[in-house]
Amino acid sequence: MIYNSEQVLEIILEKKYNQQNPLISLSGVASKDDLLIFEKNEAILSQKDPLDYFYFLISGRASVWNQISWNENSVIEYLKPLDILGLVEYLNLSLINISEPTSLLSSSYSVFFLTTKHTTTHIT
Repeated sequence: MIYNSEQVLEIILEKKYNQQNPLISLSGVASKDDLLIFEKNEAILSQKDPLDYFYFLISGRASVWNQISWNENSVIEYLKPLDILGLVEYLNLSLINISEPTSLLSSSYSVFFLTTKHTTTHIT
């Protein structure tokens, strides 16, 4: 089956998917390799990881932690569905940790930029 990454990103950016169960609603249009599932307390992205993709948080919650110190004050930001992960976390000394079972969609940079440029001109 051929998957259309642009179509998948448009569905997500326009919130045309079941946010309670995104994997079922996106399984017909998104590659299983692009749909990622993480459990609570998993670290999913850190400053040391190669930056090959952007990740869309499509369900669940995560938090961005400062890697210099590990205490309650180390949380930089709380993430929710439709937040994009990848660039800021890499530039800062940070780690993304899962707060509850979470689903992400990975997207290459070229697909991300092409789709967001096209989609934002059509969404008001």
